[in-house]
Amino acid sequence: MGSILSEVDTRITTSRAETQQEIKSLETTIASKDTMLTQVFGNMQSLTTGLHELKDLFTNHHTLQSPTLSHPLLNNPLSNIAAPIQVNSSHLINSSAAMSYELPPTNVQPMNTIVLPPTTSLPTFSGKYTERPRQFLIRVEEYARTVNSWSRETLLRGISQFLKDDAFEWYCQLYCTNTTPVDWNQFVVRFLAQFHLPIRAA
Repeated sequence: MGSILSEVDTRITTSRAETQQEIKSLETTIASKDTMLTQVFGNMQSLTTGLHELKDLFTNHHTLQSPTLSHPLLNNPLSNIAAPIQVNSSHLINSSAAMSYELPPTNVQPMNTIVLPPTTSLPTFSGKYTERPRQFLIRVEEYARTVNSWSRETLLRGISQFLKDDAFEWYCQLYCTNTTPVDWNQFVVRFLAQFHLPIRAA
């Protein structure tokens, strides 16, 4: 009987020791996890702070690069023509009414993605007789260069976004007949030949 009690007591003592050891191991693990969580939260706070700083930098940079609303051609369009392009197409205009037009060069690199802001701020042209095509061309190029940093090639690819009604229908006809202009200067010539009042096509 005494040996049985002794064995039970030994097992209880052993089990108690093992339980205490497991408790210590769990306490160590919990402390380690707590340290890791503290580090994770610290890293998250650092990342959040860094993101706020980047946002502030981007906002300040964007504010500093706000668009300029001046253009040399608005004061005297004819005095700034660098390399005139003659329009002599017998299908569109009379040879005696040939005209020249050239927009100032730009050094902005082309972008692949065309992103447009809200349509209320876009310069648009509908092809009405009350509209002025020369002013539209100046405004749309200035807008593309200052607001979106587009090159002329990029502007030509996205020009349909600025055309409405009759002007857009005219461009659709060019597109459907695969006769769209190959560069900006050619677009300017054909656009003015179509919509400039003195030589406007019927």
